[in-house]
Amino acid sequence: MREIDDKVKDGLSQLDRIDVQSPTKEDIIALIQKTKRKQRREAILFFIVTLILVNIVVFSIARLPAIYVIMNIILIGLLPVLLVWGLVKRWRDRYE
Repeated sequence: MREIDDKVKDGLSQLDRIDVQSPTKEDIIALIQKTKRKQRREAILFFIVTLILVNIVVFSIARLPAIYVIMNIILIGLLPVLLVWGLVKRWRDRYE
């Protein structure tokens, strides 16, 4: 029992010697907002890449000329990006 008490006291004294600052509320909020932005970006990127890959597979199965594939990638890939980018920008301007 004495050994456990000594270990606990030694651990507490080590904690007292370490100068650790706990994060402030503002730091935590900033970290959460940064994480949310990263998650949004990753979700949008995943959505767009998935659309493009599905589009390429469907058009390759259909054996259409490359110009149709390129035009469809532009329509499927770029229009949602612009739409989502505009919505996210408007939402961010409103709430942040």
